[in-house]
Amino acid sequence: FFNVLIAFLLFKKAFLETGLGAVWQNVPALLLDSYFRNINILEMISSVGVITIIFGIIGFLFALRAKKKSIYVLSAFVLTDFILLALKMVDFNTGLMIFGLLLAIISSIAFDKFVLYFEMTKFNRLKKPAAVAFIILIIASLGIPSLYAAEKTINNALSNDEYTTLTWIRDNTPKMAVVLANIDEGNYIAQIAQRKNVADSYFLLAPDRYGDISTVFTTQSLVNAMNIIKKYNIDYIYFSDRTKEKYGIEEIIYARDENCFKSVFSTESAQVYRILC
Repeated sequence: FFNVLIAFLLFKKAFLETGLGAVWQNVPALLLDSYFRNINILEMISSVGVITIIFGIIGFLFALRAKKKSIYVLSAFVLTDFILLALKMVDFNTGLMIFGLLLAIISSIAFDKFVLYFEMTKFNRLKKPAAVAFIILIIASLGIPSLYAAEKTINNALSNDEYTTLTWIRDNTPKMAVVLANIDEGNYIAQIAQRKNVADSYFLLAPDRYGDISTVFTTQSLVNAMNIIKKYNIDYIYFSDRTKEKYGIEEIIYARDENCFKSVFSTESAQVYRILC
């Protein structure tokens, strides 16, 4: 209750402006499912690790049986994190990271018991081979998923072509220009191109513009697109391969109108259109 009170005090402005939407960071309804996913047991097991989960549960049972006060504090954190994940009130990956960290701490209790029990048996002479086997098991259950996640992150990183296009915008457009990009790339426009965007991934105190941005990229109607372009005083459109993949398109159809749109810069991964009308 104290934490809830502090949250209300810190985010008073956000709650007054967006109501309960502030709990979900004011993320547009169309994006909620992608930002805050339902709990996926298989994904949770692969991300946290089978060993961590098994030893975490065993450690929790040992500590609970011994009535250790510390386990109640850790259990409160685990329960809170699980509830936040279930209610989609925390980003899925962030929630998993916290969940895995807490289980790793609790699993140390079970690991300590396991080592003590192992030393009491006749298998104690196999202590070194058992330790090596255990390390290999940990690498298999945690290392491989970590490498997969790292590779996925690297593949999603900004390419040289995209960076070149963004720096071209920075160096060749008016400083007060407004550049439209999809929601996921709005931060690139603000940070790398150093120009004003229409919207980005910060939603808490920002108006919902996701629908308008989607319409600009997907509509075939020049009239509909121009209404939105005039609404936000857009001067340039940043059109990348990420946008193509996001909306399942190959081109901005109405941009064929050379009286209103001009391609002023392009690379293999991104293109910049200037609004002429």
